[in-house]
Parts: sequence; structure tokens; C-alpha cells
Amino acid sequence: MPATLSIELTRADSRPLCEQLRERIAAEIRTGRIRPGERLPSTRRVAEDLGVNRQTVVEAYRRLESDGLVRQRVGSGTYVLDATAAAAVERRARTGLASRAVRGLDGIEERRELPPAPEDAIDLAAIAPDEQGFPSEELGACLQQVLEERGGEALGYGPVTGDPRLRELLADRLQARGIELDPAELVVVGGAQQGLDLILRATVDPGDLVVTEAPTYHLGLDLMRFHGLDVATVPLLPGDLPGTSRLDVERLDALLARKPVLVYCMPNYQNPTGLCLDLESRRALASACAAAGALLVEDDYEAELAYEGEPLPPLAALPEADEVAYVGTLSKALCPGLRVGWVAGSPSLIERLARVKRVSDLSGSPLMQAAAARLIESGAYDRHLERVVAENRERMQVLREALVRDLPAGCRSTHPLGGHAAWVRLPEGVSARAVAEAAARLGVIVSPGDLFETESSSAEGVRLSLARASRDEIPEGVASLAGAIREVASRHAGARRHESPVRV
Repeated sequence: MPATLSIELTRADSRPLCEQLRERIAAEIRTGRIRPGERLPSTRRVAEDLGVNRQTVVEAYRRLESDGLVRQRVGSGTYVLDATAAAAVERRARTGLASRAVRGLDGIEERRELPPAPEDAIDLAAIAPDEQGFPSEELGACLQQVLEERGGEALGYGPVTGDPRLRELLADRLQARGIELDPAELVVVGGAQQGLDLILRATVDPGDLVVTEAPTYHLGLDLMRFHGLDVATVPLLPGDLPGTSRLDVERLDALLARKPVLVYCMPNYQNPTGLCLDLESRRALASACAAAGALLVEDDYEAELAYEGEPLPPLAALPEADEVAYVGTLSKALCPGLRVGWVAGSPSLIERLARVKRVSDLSGSPLMQAAAARLIESGAYDRHLERVVAENRERMQVLREALVRDLPAGCRSTHPLGGHAAWVRLPEGVSARAVAEAAARLGVIVSPGDLFETESSSAEGVRLSLARASRDEIPEGVASLAGAIREVASRHAGARRHESPVRV
């Protein structure tokens, strides 16, 4: 039985009749005269009773639905919504068809914005490798060979776990680093980022506790937030040797006692600090995760970019380790456009990842995976790797010298042994975001530490990347950064001097 409307419209009102009708019905709903769940009279019936065109009533009902007060059901009628349903409809109207997870990205993406800078600014922020160094000709030749040999097969769908030959080659390279595995214990993914996403999709539920280092990879943090996880952090502390770090073991033990589902770690050339976790911390972390039953996610995104010292064993190669998901990629050593990465782990983990990947993207690109395999087989990849490592070594040396020469007192910088990133710790109380903004005005782009934080952690530093700045640009960029630090530190000191004394 439809609700009864007690409504009168007047043509003396300057507003359209449909707007008058909308307001009258809305008032009856809000006062409770028409209750949630009741069906409104048909548009035809209301039009006849009020002596108006039926389209006027249709438009009024449409506006009420946009207000979140009613919902039209095809073939059934228009029903009044309760407060909860109305709020949901109103939210949908405000945000479109965005899920809670997607809406949660709004604040994250805003926070991730780098300060605006001139077009000719020196880029010490981007960690993506310089396109000018990509082995375009060699890769093009490999693509042509694959197409000639496989034809249309290379342009179709491939195995969900990846090109078989590429998996064999990747397994061989991992075995050379001490990770014993069969190619079947490896799935090829679209870069490390997809690998991390698949691991989270396959292993955690919203609200689960996960643990990560602080500071840490910002897009890894974004993924964890996107999946609705409770993220707790373990501070990275300076190691005893140059280029190394260690974990706050007491904090780690306290968090593992809360039984997190997984622990995320970047043991080599960590983003953003550029440091390597020392061997003692690696063993302690692997052992503690095994005892707690937590999956250890090892993000080894720049594993092959060592240019100083003897690389330490991966977490997955340690005898103390139990369940480890090892993530690697060709994006930083070769080029990101290939979208070739991998996850290695136990057969049960790989089987779960493959199931999730199948419903996510069916398969990666057989063409690009086969070309990557051909590039590795031919030796072109290792030759390219030698050039990248040599160039990074020289750029890092220039960066270190500039930091020693120009950084103001109170700053500390890391001494990376590989990769692209270095970290500058700022004097106490100096805002990393303010420094990044001042540096941008002076013509150099750096990444402020708040990108790599959670709400409960603090990283007052800036990340520098040598991926895109030339050897000639690096000293100029560091000099401008030093000027920005002095500017912000001076403002901070002035503000402190002018603070009113607190009387007790």
C-alpha cells in the first residue's frame, strides 16, 4: 500500500513545480509522516491528483533519489530509505562509485605530492632510471627475434605464472645468490609493485596487523593502507659499518608478540635510506618471524645494483628463515616499461599468488617476458648492468663529496653501497617538507621524509636519488639543498627565539 501524500502546489511560487514537490515530499519524510520502507505513490497517480504533467513528478522523484531520501526500484516503485541507507546513497552521490579503499587514497595522494618546481629544476627526487641509459637497440632486437620465432603465439595470453624460460633464468640467478628454489616456486609479475599487491591480496584481510621498517617505501605503505591494514613500524637505526642499518630489536619483538600476519622489509639499498640491513639484524629478523609464524616479505628491488663491498645474503637464503616471499624486479636495473618482476616463495604461496593473479590480469605479456628472457640469455642484460653499476658508482661518489662539502652542521647523510637512493637526516626540529619546498624554489627537487612515514612514525629527513641527475648537476643540486636547509633552520631558530616563555 503506497503512502498518502498531503501536498499542495501553487503556481504563485516562482520556483518550478518539480522543486516544490521535491521539498514537500522531503519535509514529510524528514518529519516522519512518511516512514522508511514506505512506497511513494506512482508518478502517474501523483500527477493526476495534483493536476500536473507526469514528467514534473518524475523529475521530483529523481531529485529526491539524488538527495539520498528515496530509491527507485525498476518494476516495483519508489521507496523511502532509512537513515543508514540514505547516508550511503548520499555518499555515493558525492563520490561516484568509488569504494572505501579508493576514497581512502584521496588523502594519501595529496600527501604524496612533491612541491612545485621550475621546469629546469635538478631532479634529485625521482628514483626511476634515466631513459637515456636504456638498452633500446638490444631490447628491440630481442623483441624482433621473439616475434620471428613465435609469431602470433607471443601476442596472445601466456601462462599465469610467466614465461617458462624466463622463470628458469631468474631461478638460476637467485640460486647464484644462495636462494635454493625450483622455477616452479616463482611467479612472474608486472613489476615489484604488483608482486606486493598480490602478496597482500593472497595473505591478509582488512584490519590485520602488518609490520614494516620506518621510514620505508611510500607506495608499499599506500598499498597497505589501500588494503585496510593496521600498520606498525620498527625504526631503522644506524649500523656499525658504513652503509648499514640495524633494527630496533626490542620494538620488533614487542610487535611480533602481537602476531602480525606479515613483516615487510627492504634489506638491500633500502628506500628511502639507501642502507643495507646488517647480517646480525637479518638473522634476528628471519628467526623472529619464523618463531612468530609471520610471513617475511623481502623486497629486493635493487639487488643487482651493488657497487661497493660484498653483498650480504638475502633473507630468503638464511638458514633461520622460514616462510619468505622474495620480491624482485627488472625495473630499476633495466627499465620499468618492461613490467617484469617476480615473487619467489613456497609452493603453497606461489599457488595462492597464481590464483589471485589469474582473476586479476589473466597473464602478463608473453612478448615482453620472452624478450626479457632473450636479453638475459644473450648476455646483453649483464653488459647493461655493468654500465649502470659503473655509472651509479661514479654518481654516488660525486654525491658523497658534495654532501660532505656543503651540508650544514647538524645534518647527517647515509653512505649507500649500491642502488640509487641516499638519505639526509636534518637537524632537530627542521621540517623536511619545508626544506623540500624551499629547495624547489631554489631549483632542486628532493623527496621529503613525510612521504615515507606512517602517522605514528617520524622521518625528518629528505631522500636524494642519483637516478636522473648527471654528475655535473649533482653538486649544484646539493648546494641548493644546503641553502634550503639553512633557510628553514634559520626560520626555525628565529621562531624559537620569539616564543613566549612559559611561567610555572
